[in-house]
Amino acid sequence: MAESSEINLSGKKALVTGASGGIGKHIAIALAKRGAQVVVHYGGNAEAAEEVQQEIEKQGGEAICVQADLTQADQIEKLYDDAEDAVGTLDIVINNAGVPGGSLLTDLDLETVDNLINVNFRAVALSLQQAGKRLNDGGAIVNISSMLGTRPLPGTSVYSATKAAVDVLSKMAAREFGERQISVNSLSPGATLPGMFGRGTAEKQQAFADATPLKRLGKAEDIAEMAVFLVSEPGRWINGSVVTADGGYSV
Repeated sequence: MAESSEINLSGKKALVTGASGGIGKHIAIALAKRGAQVVVHYGGNAEAAEEVQQEIEKQGGEAICVQADLTQADQIEKLYDDAEDAVGTLDIVINNAGVPGGSLLTDLDLETVDNLINVNFRAVALSLQQAGKRLNDGGAIVNISSMLGTRPLPGTSVYSATKAAVDVLSKMAAREFGERQISVNSLSPGATLPGMFGRGTAEKQQAFADATPLKRLGKAEDIAEMAVFLVSEPGRWINGSVVTADGGYSV
C-alpha cells in the first residue's frame, strides 16, 4: 500500500493510540498508506476502530484493532504485549489518545482533574516507558500534544498543563532513548477538525479560523501528514522538538 512518494514505511510496525476517530484515525490511515502495518488502539468504541481497520484494508493496507483502557497501568503494558503478539516488535508509536476538559481554576472538580492527568499525561508516560523498552533501534515516537501546551487559553488550565507536561516528556525521552537512535517529538496541533475541537460551537470555530493567518481550521489530514514525516527517514533529524502545526495561529 506504499504510495509512490519519498516516504516509504514498508515493513514498519506502528501503534497508534486513540485511533478509532479524529486525528488518530487519520494518522493510522496515513501510516498504512505509506506501507506500515498498523495497530489501531481503541478504548471503548470497537465498531469505530473496526471501521478504521476496514478502511485501511480496502486501500490495500494492513491493520489490526487492539482494545485497552489507558487509565489502567496494567492495560498499557498489555496493549504493548497484544500489539507485539499481533505484528511483532514495534518501530513506531503515536501517543494520540487524549480527553478534553475545561473549566476555570475556581470551578475545577477532582474527577475531571484526575481523568485529564490519567489519560493525557500518565498514560503517555507509561506508554513511553513501554516503548523505550520495546521499540526496535532506530524507531520513532510522536506524542500528540496541543498548542494549548504553550499558549493556554482561559478555561483550559489543567488540560493545557497536561499537554505542556507531554512536551517535557518528549524532550526527556528523546534524551534517554537517543543512544538507540529512537527519535521522540511532540506534535502540537491547533484547532483541528475532526477532533476534540469539533465539540466547540460554530461561532467559536469561525473565530479560531479568522484568527489564523491561513484563515481556516486545521484538518486531521494536516496533522496526520506531519506525523508521518516525523517518523520517516526524511524527518529523522527532528528530535526532542515540539512541532507546532496550527496554521500560524500562535504567531
